[in-house]
Amino acid sequence: MCQSEGNKPVAQDAADALTNESFKSEGVGNASFESGLSAVKNESPAAAAARRRVAAQMKHVAGEVARNEAAQLSLQHLSLFDAFLARENVAAVCDEDVALDEQRDRLVKAVSELVAAHPHASEAPSGDTEAAQADGWFRFAPLVQPLRRYGEKLSVWWLNFFTLYPAVLVALACLYHVMGGALFCTVLAGYYAHVWWTDKACQRPWHGEGSGQQPWLRKARIYDAVAGYFPMRAVRYQTEGAAVSEGRGDAFDRKGGYLFGVHPHGVQTVSVYAYLTDAAHISSLFSRPLQFCAETLAANFWVPFIREYAVALGFGNASRESIARGLTHAENAAVVLVVGGAKESLFSAPHSSKVALQGRFGFLKVAFQTGAAVVPCWTFGETSLFDNAAATSPRVSKVLRAMQKYLTFAPLMVHGRGVFNYSFGVVPYRRPVTSVVGEPILCEKTAAPTKEQLAAAHAQYVAQLREMVDLYRDIYEPDAEDLCVM
Repeated sequence: MCQSEGNKPVAQDAADALTNESFKSEGVGNASFESGLSAVKNESPAAAAARRRVAAQMKHVAGEVARNEAAQLSLQHLSLFDAFLARENVAAVCDEDVALDEQRDRLVKAVSELVAAHPHASEAPSGDTEAAQADGWFRFAPLVQPLRRYGEKLSVWWLNFFTLYPAVLVALACLYHVMGGALFCTVLAGYYAHVWWTDKACQRPWHGEGSGQQPWLRKARIYDAVAGYFPMRAVRYQTEGAAVSEGRGDAFDRKGGYLFGVHPHGVQTVSVYAYLTDAAHISSLFSRPLQFCAETLAANFWVPFIREYAVALGFGNASRESIARGLTHAENAAVVLVVGGAKESLFSAPHSSKVALQGRFGFLKVAFQTGAAVVPCWTFGETSLFDNAAATSPRVSKVLRAMQKYLTFAPLMVHGRGVFNYSFGVVPYRRPVTSVVGEPILCEKTAAPTKEQLAAAHAQYVAQLREMVDLYRDIYEPDAEDLCVM
């Protein structure tokens, strides 16, 4: 840990400064912001709003810097913090306020020292950046790279096999060639007979005891490599008076289920693995451990290999029964649901913030019926991992939407990068992925929630999503669009 004067950690010094009453701003802490500058006292409402916004953003950065010891920041995230602190609009606000300017200087120093002390600081930066991508049509990756990066790319390839249908089709074609047509068809028929019996007789896939979930798979080191590839990080959204990033004494202390609504869908929704595997240190955000499970399309449970992987990792089939069971099988149960589903995946494009939420009340109804709390979550960088033809071509989008109606999933036409090039392939781009976990919205248990209750919870859910996007995109994805509810 980097040290400052008095042998105190610089990162902790920066965080302590923002919790001091003299460094708090209106709407951020429990005390009002006070400054000796007349320009601040007589500022316009717009300037006051900008100052409160920057103070809240700096408080978040200070909290994440202080959390570095429990959840080490990646060089890419430290670079995002550094770029945010150097931004002109942030500097302009800080120049008008002595207290904020002093805190900004502390944070700049803390971030710089964390970069210098980072274990990967001596490595050459990856050429897979958005700025470099715009410079040339096709770029090769250097053959000589740190072994760690090759391991990360292999881990993402491994993930692709269990999340992309074409990879499974290639594997099945190879088995057909090796086994021969008759044996292959016999084995496949036996497999689907087993699937049918398991789903009907044993009511799988489900959550809880007998679900087939394998804890060892969630703890596998390969997910650390997956998280390091992008890199991936989980953070908390802090409302006025909320607990600090470590999650001490917050709303997640209550007994009962939590329904985490994850947005946007993107192509692979890699952020789901931040919840299921703790590779992004999400457990450090809460004062007590949560038992996470997730939901996916029912069609995935009819695809060989993908089905076995999904069951072992703790996925359910996104039915109301599966979600309800996931929310009630333990007192600290947490279900991760990509609310927008296949429809939202068609909106995926770099920096897109379109979500399929209009008229979607089903997940809220289940939350009311089980007395769960709904937690809005937003992932910055999720839609920038692949280029999507559906988002740039109306004709392609129309065809894929028509196919989605019959297939229940969206067959996307996407591309990312390759193993040995930065321009084309099925490997996602290296872009920082940051999942922001919102504050729980409590849903009072009722067997038949009214339309008014559902509409009120829906409005609160969308409002918090909008606040998270507006507040944190300056830090984690400056080019992100405004939230658009479709």
